[in-house]
Amino acid sequence: MHYWVPGIENRNRTDPAGAYGTDRMAYFDDTKLDLRRRVKRFTADTAWSENPPTRQFHLVANVEVYPADGEDELIVHSVVTVHRGRYEGAGDVLYARREDRLRRVDRRLLLARRRVVLGHSTLPSKNLNTFL
Repeated sequence: MHYWVPGIENRNRTDPAGAYGTDRMAYFDDTKLDLRRRVKRFTADTAWSENPPTRQFHLVANVEVYPADGEDELIVHSVVTVHRGRYEGAGDVLYARREDRLRRVDRRLLLARRRVVLGHSTLPSKNLNTFL
């Protein structure tokens, strides 16, 4: 499993470096072990970013499914909108494009890789404590 959410840079569209890259900053660049650690930390009593708990709603749309190189793999493109709220008036909305690689294992589809490209170059929230 690889979960990657790169930081987005505002660059001229003719810049060959593009808005993001694997050699630059990422909000998440995690393996399965890293993700397990994050979940454990988010659910700990000492997780200040989750006190009060985040109320979140995910809307996934424009889902497109394609066969991948491997016989037991699929590529799934989608867009996601996430609304997050914690306090009475505090809330933010995140927009992103996702590309997932699903792998069939024992007749189940498992997420093998997720790339999330945010629609924001500056996060509209103080933290990113949600999975997109």
